Amino acid sequence: MRPPQDFARALRRRMSGSRWPRDVPASAPAVPPGWVVAPPDFVGVGAQKAGTTWWYSLVASHPRVHEPPNRRKELHYFDRFWDQTFGPADARRYQSFFPRPPGDLAGEWTPRYMVDFWTPALLRESAPDAKVLVILRDPFDRFCSGVTHDLQRRAPHHPIVTELGVRKSTYRQQLRRLLNHFDRDALLVLQYEQCRNDPRGELRRTLDFVGLDDFEPPPALLQYGANVTRGRRYEPEARIREAFVATLSGDLTRLLADFPEIDPSLWPSCKGLD
Repeated sequence: MRPPQDFARALRRRMSGSRWPRDVPASAPAVPPGWVVAPPDFVGVGAQKAGTTWWYSLVASHPRVHEPPNRRKELHYFDRFWDQTFGPADARRYQSFFPRPPGDLAGEWTPRYMVDFWTPALLRESAPDAKVLVILRDPFDRFCSGVTHDLQRRAPHHPIVTELGVRKSTYRQQLRRLLNHFDRDALLVLQYEQCRNDPRGELRRTLDFVGLDDFEPPPALLQYGANVTRGRRYEPEARIREAFVATLSGDLTRLLADFPEIDPSLWPSCKGLD
Protein backbone atom coordinates (compact mmCIF):
# COMPACT_ATOMS: atom_id res chain seq x y z
CA MET A 1 0.00 0.00 0.00
CA ARG A 2 1.31 3.43 -0.94
CA PRO A 3 1.14 6.39 1.48
CA PRO A 4 -2.13 8.41 1.31
CA GLN A 5 -0.42 11.39 -0.31
CA ASP A 6 0.77 9.11 -3.13
CA PHE A 7 -2.81 7.99 -3.75
CA ALA A 8 -3.96 11.59 -3.95
CA ARG A 9 -1.23 12.40 -6.48
CA ALA A 10 -2.02 9.27 -8.48
CA LEU A 11 -5.71 10.14 -8.56
CA ARG A 12 -4.97 13.65 -9.78
CA ARG A 13 -2.84 12.19 -12.58
CA ARG A 14 -5.60 9.72 -13.48
CA MET A 15 -8.17 12.50 -13.62
CA SER A 16 -5.99 14.99 -15.47
CA GLY A 17 -7.40 14.16 -18.90
CA SER A 18 -4.23 12.45 -20.19
CA ARG A 19 -4.86 9.62 -22.58
CA TRP A 20 -3.94 6.17 -21.31
CA PRO A 21 -2.29 3.76 -23.73
CA ARG A 22 -4.58 0.85 -24.47
CA ASP A 23 -1.94 -1.80 -25.10
CA VAL A 24 -1.62 -4.52 -22.46
CA PRO A 25 1.75 -4.27 -20.69
CA ALA A 26 4.39 -6.45 -22.33
CA SER A 27 5.21 -8.24 -19.10
CA ALA A 28 3.45 -8.99 -15.83
CA PRO A 29 4.69 -7.49 -12.54
CA ALA A 30 7.53 -9.20 -10.73
CA VAL A 31 6.51 -11.75 -8.11
CA PRO A 32 8.54 -11.59 -4.87
CA PRO A 33 9.12 -14.88 -3.02
CA GLY A 34 6.12 -15.99 -1.06
CA TRP A 35 3.60 -13.88 -2.95
CA VAL A 36 0.46 -15.26 -4.57
CA VAL A 37 -0.44 -15.12 -8.27
CA ALA A 38 -4.12 -15.78 -8.83
CA PRO A 39 -7.16 -14.42 -10.66
CA PRO A 40 -8.25 -10.96 -9.54
CA ASP A 41 -10.57 -10.80 -6.54
CA PHE A 42 -12.60 -7.96 -8.05
CA VAL A 43 -13.02 -6.54 -11.54
CA GLY A 44 -14.82 -3.32 -12.38
CA VAL A 45 -16.45 -3.48 -15.80
CA GLY A 46 -18.25 -0.16 -16.26
CA ALA A 47 -19.53 2.33 -16.93
CA GLN A 48 -17.40 4.81 -18.82
CA LYS A 49 -17.56 8.39 -17.45
CA ALA A 50 -19.36 7.25 -14.29
CA GLY A 51 -16.68 7.84 -11.67
CA THR A 52 -14.86 4.53 -12.07
CA THR A 53 -11.39 6.05 -11.63
CA TRP A 54 -12.51 7.72 -8.42
CA TRP A 55 -14.13 4.58 -7.05
CA TYR A 56 -11.25 2.29 -8.01
CA SER A 57 -8.84 4.66 -6.27
CA LEU A 58 -10.92 4.51 -3.10
CA VAL A 59 -10.97 0.71 -3.11
CA ALA A 60 -7.26 0.53 -4.02
CA SER A 61 -6.38 2.77 -1.07
CA HIS A 62 -7.47 0.02 1.32
CA PRO A 63 -4.45 -1.39 3.21
CA ARG A 64 -5.33 -4.94 2.10
CA VAL A 65 -5.56 -4.14 -1.62
CA HIS A 66 -2.32 -4.53 -3.54
CA GLU A 67 -1.85 -2.37 -6.64
CA PRO A 68 1.37 -3.19 -8.52
CA PRO A 69 3.64 -0.17 -9.09
CA ASN A 70 3.24 1.57 -12.44
CA ARG A 71 0.22 -0.52 -13.43
CA ARG A 72 -2.72 1.50 -14.60
CA LYS A 73 -6.24 1.00 -13.34
CA GLU A 74 -7.45 -0.27 -16.76
CA LEU A 75 -5.79 -3.34 -18.22
CA HIS A 76 -8.00 -3.57 -21.34
CA TYR A 77 -6.83 -7.16 -21.49
CA PHE A 78 -9.80 -8.60 -23.39
CA ASP A 79 -10.26 -5.82 -25.95
CA ARG A 80 -8.33 -7.50 -28.73
CA PHE A 81 -10.01 -10.90 -28.52
CA TRP A 82 -12.88 -9.92 -30.78
CA ASP A 83 -10.86 -11.38 -33.67
CA GLN A 84 -8.28 -13.55 -31.86
CA THR A 85 -8.55 -16.98 -30.34
CA PHE A 86 -8.61 -17.18 -26.54
CA GLY A 87 -7.30 -20.20 -24.66
CA PRO A 88 -6.07 -21.31 -21.24
CA ALA A 89 -2.70 -19.63 -21.75
CA ASP A 90 -4.44 -16.29 -22.32
CA ALA A 91 -6.46 -16.74 -19.13
CA ARG A 92 -3.28 -17.56 -17.18
CA ARG A 93 -1.54 -14.49 -18.58
CA TYR A 94 -4.40 -12.30 -17.40
CA GLN A 95 -4.06 -13.80 -13.93
CA SER A 96 -0.33 -13.08 -13.94
CA PHE A 97 -1.04 -9.36 -13.70
CA PHE A 98 -2.35 -9.75 -10.15
CA PRO A 99 0.48 -10.83 -7.83
CA ARG A 100 -0.04 -9.88 -4.19
CA PRO A 101 1.18 -10.73 -0.70
CA PRO A 102 -0.75 -13.54 1.01
CA GLY A 103 -3.99 -12.19 2.47
CA ASP A 104 -4.16 -9.16 0.18
CA LEU A 105 -6.69 -8.64 -2.60
CA ALA A 106 -6.09 -7.41 -6.15
CA GLY A 107 -8.20 -6.19 -9.03
CA GLU A 108 -8.64 -3.77 -11.91
CA TRP A 109 -11.38 -1.66 -13.51
CA THR A 110 -11.77 -1.42 -17.29
CA PRO A 111 -15.05 0.36 -18.14
CA ARG A 112 -15.47 -1.13 -21.60
CA TYR A 113 -15.57 -4.73 -20.35
CA MET A 114 -19.37 -4.61 -20.06
CA VAL A 115 -19.75 -2.94 -23.46
CA ASP A 116 -17.86 -5.49 -25.56
CA PHE A 117 -20.15 -8.47 -26.04
CA TRP A 118 -17.32 -11.02 -26.15
CA THR A 119 -15.70 -10.01 -22.86
CA PRO A 120 -18.01 -11.38 -20.11
CA ALA A 121 -17.43 -15.00 -21.17
CA LEU A 122 -13.66 -14.49 -21.28
CA LEU A 123 -13.68 -12.73 -17.92
CA ARG A 124 -15.61 -15.61 -16.40
CA GLU A 125 -13.09 -18.08 -17.80
CA SER A 126 -10.16 -16.05 -16.46
CA ALA A 127 -11.59 -14.96 -13.10
CA PRO A 128 -14.52 -17.26 -12.25
CA ASP A 129 -14.76 -16.19 -8.60
CA ALA A 130 -14.21 -12.46 -9.06
CA LYS A 131 -16.61 -9.92 -7.62
CA VAL A 132 -17.87 -7.75 -10.48
CA LEU A 133 -18.33 -4.02 -9.86
CA VAL A 134 -20.42 -1.60 -11.90
CA ILE A 135 -21.14 2.11 -11.40
CA LEU A 136 -23.99 3.55 -13.44
CA ARG A 137 -24.63 7.25 -14.06
CA ASP A 138 -27.71 8.98 -15.42
CA PRO A 139 -27.70 7.64 -19.01
CA PHE A 140 -27.95 11.01 -20.72
CA ASP A 141 -25.36 12.68 -18.47
CA ARG A 142 -23.03 9.76 -19.13
CA PHE A 143 -23.72 10.04 -22.86
CA CYS A 144 -22.86 13.76 -22.98
CA SER A 145 -19.69 13.27 -20.95
CA GLY A 146 -18.66 10.26 -23.01
CA VAL A 147 -19.24 11.97 -26.34
CA THR A 148 -17.23 14.98 -25.16
CA HIS A 149 -14.41 12.60 -24.26
CA ASP A 150 -14.59 10.74 -27.57
CA LEU A 151 -14.90 13.79 -29.81
CA GLN A 152 -11.58 15.05 -28.49
CA ARG A 153 -9.95 11.85 -29.74
CA ARG A 154 -11.74 11.28 -33.04
CA ALA A 155 -13.01 13.29 -36.00
CA PRO A 156 -15.45 15.84 -34.54
CA HIS A 157 -19.15 15.12 -35.08
CA HIS A 158 -18.51 11.70 -36.59
CA PRO A 159 -21.81 9.75 -36.31
CA ILE A 160 -20.09 6.60 -35.01
CA VAL A 161 -19.01 8.54 -31.92
CA THR A 162 -22.55 9.40 -30.89
CA GLU A 163 -23.87 5.96 -31.86
CA LEU A 164 -21.27 4.29 -29.66
CA GLY A 165 -22.16 6.73 -26.90
CA VAL A 166 -25.78 5.59 -27.01
CA ARG A 167 -24.74 1.93 -26.90
CA LYS A 168 -22.64 2.54 -23.79
CA SER A 169 -25.74 3.86 -22.01
CA THR A 170 -27.89 0.77 -22.65
CA TYR A 171 -27.14 -0.50 -19.16
CA ARG A 172 -29.76 -3.19 -18.83
CA GLN A 173 -28.64 -4.95 -22.02
CA GLN A 174 -25.05 -4.93 -20.82
CA LEU A 175 -25.88 -6.16 -17.33
CA ARG A 176 -28.04 -8.99 -18.63
CA ARG A 177 -25.11 -10.07 -20.78
CA LEU A 178 -22.90 -10.12 -17.67
CA LEU A 179 -25.47 -12.20 -15.81
CA ASN A 180 -25.30 -14.83 -18.51
CA HIS A 181 -21.88 -15.65 -17.10
CA PHE A 182 -21.87 -14.47 -13.46
CA ASP A 183 -24.33 -15.13 -10.65
CA ARG A 184 -26.38 -12.17 -9.48
CA ASP A 185 -24.75 -12.24 -6.05
CA ALA A 186 -21.35 -11.77 -7.74
CA LEU A 187 -22.44 -8.41 -9.20
CA LEU A 188 -22.63 -5.11 -7.31
CA VAL A 189 -24.47 -2.29 -9.10
CA LEU A 190 -23.65 1.15 -7.72
CA GLN A 191 -25.21 4.46 -8.70
CA TYR A 192 -22.78 7.30 -9.31
CA GLU A 193 -25.13 9.94 -7.97
CA GLN A 194 -25.64 7.99 -4.75
CA CYS A 195 -21.87 7.58 -4.41
CA ARG A 196 -21.56 11.35 -4.65
CA ASN A 197 -24.32 11.86 -2.08
CA ASP A 198 -22.99 9.31 0.41
CA PRO A 199 -19.43 8.27 -0.48
CA ARG A 200 -18.65 6.75 2.92
CA GLY A 201 -21.80 4.66 3.00
CA GLU A 202 -21.44 3.42 -0.58
CA LEU A 203 -17.74 2.71 -0.08
CA ARG A 204 -18.58 0.70 3.02
CA ARG A 205 -21.07 -1.30 0.95
CA THR A 206 -18.48 -1.84 -1.78
CA LEU A 207 -15.80 -3.02 0.62
CA ASP A 208 -18.19 -5.44 2.31
CA PHE A 209 -19.15 -6.86 -1.08
CA VAL A 210 -15.52 -7.35 -2.09
CA GLY A 211 -14.65 -8.93 1.26
CA LEU A 212 -12.76 -6.10 2.96
CA ASP A 213 -13.18 -4.53 6.37
CA ASP A 214 -14.23 -0.91 6.56
CA PHE A 215 -11.44 1.66 6.88
CA GLU A 216 -10.98 5.40 6.75
CA PRO A 217 -9.72 6.41 3.28
CA PRO A 218 -7.62 9.52 2.65
CA PRO A 219 -10.09 12.43 2.92
CA ALA A 220 -8.99 13.88 -0.42
CA LEU A 221 -10.13 10.75 -2.24
CA LEU A 222 -13.69 11.14 -1.01
CA GLN A 223 -14.00 14.53 -2.68
CA TYR A 224 -13.65 13.42 -6.31
CA GLY A 225 -16.22 12.21 -8.79
CA ALA A 226 -16.33 11.47 -12.50
CA ASN A 227 -13.26 12.34 -14.54
CA VAL A 228 -13.20 15.96 -15.63
CA THR A 229 -12.98 16.12 -19.42
CA ARG A 230 -11.08 19.13 -20.66
CA GLY A 231 -12.49 21.35 -23.37
CA ARG A 232 -16.03 22.31 -24.31
CA ARG A 233 -18.66 19.85 -23.11
CA TYR A 234 -20.99 18.34 -25.68
CA GLU A 235 -24.39 19.95 -25.02
CA PRO A 236 -26.98 18.77 -27.56
CA GLU A 237 -30.25 20.52 -28.24
CA ALA A 238 -33.38 19.57 -26.29
CA ARG A 239 -34.68 17.54 -29.25
CA ILE A 240 -31.57 15.32 -29.10
CA ARG A 241 -32.11 14.70 -25.40
CA GLU A 242 -35.74 13.82 -26.03
CA ALA A 243 -34.79 11.44 -28.82
CA PHE A 244 -32.08 9.87 -26.68
CA VAL A 245 -34.42 9.23 -23.76
CA ALA A 246 -37.09 7.86 -26.09
CA THR A 247 -34.53 5.52 -27.67
CA LEU A 248 -33.39 4.17 -24.30
CA SER A 249 -36.77 4.18 -22.55
CA GLY A 250 -37.36 0.46 -22.98
CA ASP A 251 -33.88 -0.48 -21.77
CA LEU A 252 -34.15 1.96 -18.87
CA THR A 253 -37.58 0.72 -17.78
CA ARG A 254 -36.37 -2.88 -17.73
CA LEU A 255 -33.19 -1.83 -15.90
CA LEU A 256 -35.20 -0.29 -13.06
CA ALA A 257 -37.37 -3.42 -12.84
CA ASP A 258 -34.37 -5.76 -12.73
CA PHE A 259 -32.25 -3.66 -10.37
CA PRO A 260 -34.54 -2.02 -7.79
CA GLU A 261 -31.51 -0.70 -5.89
CA ILE A 262 -31.25 2.03 -8.54
CA ASP A 263 -33.06 5.18 -7.40
CA PRO A 264 -34.82 6.71 -10.46
CA SER A 265 -35.30 10.02 -8.64
CA LEU A 266 -31.54 10.60 -8.98
CA TRP A 267 -31.68 10.31 -12.78
CA PRO A 268 -33.39 13.06 -14.82
CA SER A 269 -33.48 10.58 -17.71
CA CYS A 270 -36.12 8.60 -15.80
CA LYS A 271 -38.57 11.48 -15.68
CA GLY A 272 -41.72 10.57 -17.54
CA LEU A 273 -41.07 6.83 -17.70
CA ASP A 274 -44.13 4.65 -17.20
